[in-house]
Amino acid sequence: MDVQKSFVTNGNRVDVLRGIDLDIFEGEMVAIVGASGVGKTTLLHVMGTLERPDDGEVLYRGERVFTYDEQMLASFRNQTIGFVFQAHHLLPEFNALENTMMPGLIKGVNRKETCERAEAILTRSYPDSGGPRQSPETSCW
Repeated sequence: MDVQKSFVTNGNRVDVLRGIDLDIFEGEMVAIVGASGVGKTTLLHVMGTLERPDDGEVLYRGERVFTYDEQMLASFRNQTIGFVFQAHHLLPEFNALENTMMPGLIKGVNRKETCERAEAILTRSYPDSGGPRQSPETSCW
């Protein structure tokens, strides 16, 4: 990656990511931890293709994802990347299972298969229940 990202705040340049070089392998579960304001969210946004880095590359299976146009990036996010947001990004009218199912439903995957995949994700991510904001309901209808 060797990713660089900065922002200008009140006329001052703030270097948030400086030379991030990270490999994440298939099947690996990774936690990004650190104090408030150190760049965790910015790193996740760049890795998730929500923000472009100022410099450096983000590779997925050897492909430079930021060479994709916006439509290809949106498709890449929907089909390849899984986001688990904290409370303020969840849709409050849905439970944790339904929120986790949304990308699959948007993609057009069969509801039963989407539900089973969402159950597996929640069970693996929150084995003792209690998610970021909602307790996962783990029963497909």
